[in-house]
Amino acid sequence: MSNPNEAGDTKGAILAFLIIAFIMVGLPITIGTLMGWFNLFGILGL
Repeated sequence: MSNPNEAGDTKGAILAFLIIAFIMVGLPITIGTLMGWFNLFGILGL
């Protein structure tokens, strides 16, 4: 059980989490900018 790749699993998981978080934050901002914030909030029902 001495796999040298296991040391990078935590860093890889953190990197993947940051990428997913960036996409989840970036997509609404991009869509909101293209369509207009009020239209976006109307679609989301906020």
